[in-house]
Amino acid sequence: MNKTLKTIISLLLSFLLIVSFYLTVAAFLLKNTMFSERFYNRVVDSADYRELLMGTINNDLITKSNFSAIPLEVLQAGVDDQLVRNGLHYHVMNTVKFLNYNLSSVEADYPVENFSVPLMEFIEEHAAAEGYEPTEEQYQLLEEVALDSAGIAKRHINIVNFDLVKDMSVFKSAHRALYNVRRLLLPAFFGMLLMAALLALLHRKEWRRSVFFILTSLWLSSALLAVPALVTEIYALPRRLAIDTPYLKFAIDEWLTYINSFIMYCGIGVLLVATVLLAMSFFSQKNLRRRRSSIRAEKQNAG
Repeated sequence: MNKTLKTIISLLLSFLLIVSFYLTVAAFLLKNTMFSERFYNRVVDSADYRELLMGTINNDLITKSNFSAIPLEVLQAGVDDQLVRNGLHYHVMNTVKFLNYNLSSVEADYPVENFSVPLMEFIEEHAAAEGYEPTEEQYQLLEEVALDSAGIAKRHINIVNFDLVKDMSVFKSAHRALYNVRRLLLPAFFGMLLMAALLALLHRKEWRRSVFFILTSLWLSSALLAVPALVTEIYALPRRLAIDTPYLKFAIDEWLTYINSFIMYCGIGVLLVATVLLAMSFFSQKNLRRRRSSIRAEKQNAG
């Protein structure tokens, strides 16, 4: 095989090695974030997320209390921390099932009875204290308040409502593409190994050249990951997103920060290893040339 053709094939294999590297990183991230129940649960179980969520629910209940003239503490009695936590875990579980095409609906519910009971106790105690009999209309209004209050809790427990977008063609295409990339973790990783093996086979008589192509490919691909991720980390770009809902902003911040941190550390790690190995290869080759020159000089002197 002539040298030009071998170089072209080497460049093509190097390109495929870079693509395989990027696919491996992308698949790993998708598998461990967007398609990971454990990742979501770690976010929603954090103290910061729970505080922001409960604060948002409480703010909406304050608005409801002002509108309905029902004491805030009566509505707050309907918010059970364990029920909220169970609802979050149920929503997370169903979300991951939906993303993996195992479920069509992802909504978690919140029991209306949790609000109905304290509301009924309130009206009966108030009626007894004021000496009147609650009317059917009052009971009906309280049931509506209970439904609305349970709807508030339900709306905030369900972090993402896929029912709004699941029938959109853009969402379907993006969902399918991300799902397919997530499944490429092992094929992409073995693709990297295959490209490296093919480069080694192509340059089996001059193995240092195959090492050069492999390490240069890894150096370039990792540098293109590490530098933007490092800039993003320095300027804290993921946390600068303007999102009104506090707990949703926290969840997205955590997701983007995890992704950026992984890309940064992965890129820097591979970049450092590739740099060290390239330097070792360079100096090894330089010493080899020097020894060969010395041997040739000795032979010439002897002749």
